[in-house]
Amino acid sequence: MRWLRRLLGGNPVQLDSARQQALLRELRQRYGAHAQVRFSDQVDAAARLLDGDDGLVVAVRVVSEAADEAYADLRAQAHDVQLRTGRRLVVHRRNYRPLWKEAGPALRWPLFTLPGGFHPYVQVAAAVVVVGGGASRLDKVTDPRPLVTRLFELLDLTTAGWEYG
Repeated sequence: MRWLRRLLGGNPVQLDSARQQALLRELRQRYGAHAQVRFSDQVDAAARLLDGDDGLVVAVRVVSEAADEAYADLRAQAHDVQLRTGRRLVVHRRNYRPLWKEAGPALRWPLFTLPGGFHPYVQVAAAVVVVGGGASRLDKVTDPRPLVTRLFELLDLTTAGWEYG
């Protein structure tokens, strides 16, 4: 019956919220545009920092926060365009392409000015590396469905911004 207990989650994952907060704080302070190290080296170091289940939870949080903050920023930009020009722009999280296609030059790519301070080429990239490396453990520490939605949202935001921005 050991196999049944293992299948049903007999070994629950022990997560430490204090460690997660410390990892998140260190990720924000040590890495980013302010650091005098190449982005690729920072991504490698940040990914090593986020090792283990607590690091995986932090990586999921970074991806989710980046997607949520980018969406909020685009909504604010669309509202600003409406106030200035009277043109109403629809911001839809599942497909940013129509927004960028219609108003590309009027929009600023939001990932460089996230209020949480995450840099897209450092912290967000490191979080994606950690999530990819820990994909087999993802369902043990969190619900992977919202994460996958946010990952695709960031991918769509990035590609549509490159194409039309």
